[in-house]
Amino acid sequence: MAVIRRRLCQNQWMILLPIICFISTFWLMYSSNKNCAEGKQSEQERLETFESTIQAIKRQKEILLNSLASKERELRKAKSEVLQQKWAQDEQQRSSTDNHKVNKSSMIIYVITPTYARLTQKADLIRLSQTLQLVNDIHWIVIEDASSTSKLVTNILKRSKLPYTQLSIRTPAFLLPQKKDPKWKKPRGVAQRNRALLWLREHTQLRKSKGIVYFADDDNTYDKELFDKFRNTQRVSVWPVGLVGGLRFEGPRCSNGKITGWRVVFDPNRPFPFDMAGFAVNLELILQNYKAHFSASAAPGYLESSLLSSLVKNKNELETITADCRTIMVWHTTTPRVALNRERFVKAIPGLNDDIVE
Repeated sequence: MAVIRRRLCQNQWMILLPIICFISTFWLMYSSNKNCAEGKQSEQERLETFESTIQAIKRQKEILLNSLASKERELRKAKSEVLQQKWAQDEQQRSSTDNHKVNKSSMIIYVITPTYARLTQKADLIRLSQTLQLVNDIHWIVIEDASSTSKLVTNILKRSKLPYTQLSIRTPAFLLPQKKDPKWKKPRGVAQRNRALLWLREHTQLRKSKGIVYFADDDNTYDKELFDKFRNTQRVSVWPVGLVGGLRFEGPRCSNGKITGWRVVFDPNRPFPFDMAGFAVNLELILQNYKAHFSASAAPGYLESSLLSSLVKNKNELETITADCRTIMVWHTTTPRVALNRERFVKAIPGLNDDIVE
């Protein structure tokens, strides 16, 4: 019996042991899975928390950026208002100053400028226009050597804010120099200056219109004080011109405001031996002598004399603007030709479209 009981006990343990092992293993697996699930759940929660935090930060960033943009708009608007107020004040000041300038004198200076298309045309005209802007009561007459006026010159005249007249007339073929001829062989700007004189006779009236006529080439250099010096010209006033005729200056010799001779080398026996930039004419004299003009057949150096000989008889009728005629206020600074010998290298670059400029 004892043996049988021992065997029964052994059999029971043999049956219970796998059951116990299975239960233990199942419990371990269940515990492990539960811990893993909890770990995964907590990790998922952390990820969700991070994502919600990031979204909140992004929303806050968006709000801050919108606020910054709004503040920048307000700042720009405030700056714009300040600038507009300042501009309005400056404009009012300029307007009152301009009115004062216009009322200062009723004697208008008609500045006659012949011009032609070339590389330095814009630079020369802008330089002259900015000088004329400093002078009171100017009417600028610009005459182009062309069959019609150009947009380039129109833009310069509009930008200057000066009263202006834009004309055009092409130089006749017989006045054009040949390729081998020197510049001085044929007079230049004759047709253009005569066109301006015609315009004055058509748009001003004798004894009603007051003014002074001055022929200002576009490549000379002018002291703004010059214009006020000759503004009171009664008939024809003269003065020296710098850097012309192969001299430091060329013009009249004076003593106590009276002309005694001429400081010139080239043909001093000319009726009026001085440069185009060295004289001004009262408008009334132009209107009285309706046939006075520049002669296309004038010999070199005689273009000025061809006009003045129709206006005054001799040097005794000329006026000076300074007592000693030694104050230089205009220079014959002819703009040299521009050498563009490297342009071909730029144009050889494919796809380069930066050469379309005014």
